[in-house]
Amino acid sequence: MKRKAFLLLLLATSFALGFVQENVKVNINFILDQGDRMTGFFDQTAEVKKQWLNQQKIFSPLDYYYSHSTLDVFLSVSKVWLVRLKWINTVVFTALFLVLNGAVIQLITRDVKMVRHLVLAYAVSFAAAFALYAIGIATGYALELYAVSRKLIGALQSMVPLMIFIPAWYLYTHFQNTNSR
Repeated sequence: MKRKAFLLLLLATSFALGFVQENVKVNINFILDQGDRMTGFFDQTAEVKKQWLNQQKIFSPLDYYYSHSTLDVFLSVSKVWLVRLKWINTVVFTALFLVLNGAVIQLITRDVKMVRHLVLAYAVSFAAAFALYAIGIATGYALELYAVSRKLIGALQSMVPLMIFIPAWYLYTHFQNTNSR
């Protein structure tokens, strides 16, 4: 019973963390994107930045990017630090989801090898995303390959790896048991 309760707590934490991560990411990206379109934006005070950004927002319940609530803490951060925070955000949330996915996999499968495979999959996927991004910069296809890289990292910052590993584990153990008969 304690195991099931802990599993539910981990899943609820992952769900909540996904919302926090999305809110932070959207806020940083919105400030960077809209700030780049406005001359002198990053030289303004936090209050002026907030006013200018509010003018860019559109009430559209279906478009979270333009209708989200602003996290004011990011308005007092320089453009250089916002870009750094994007990278920090990427690494921190990827690591947090690795830990959460690993803990859930360990609870469900009780197989340390599955957690090792998960860590390896994260490392390979993260390296591939970084390599795609670097290749994009080197070849002049930065926007196109950044989009692919971002999707790959986005998957790592979610429960998608769990949704792949648990069925894979089930199929593997099921076929192992069937073949050993």
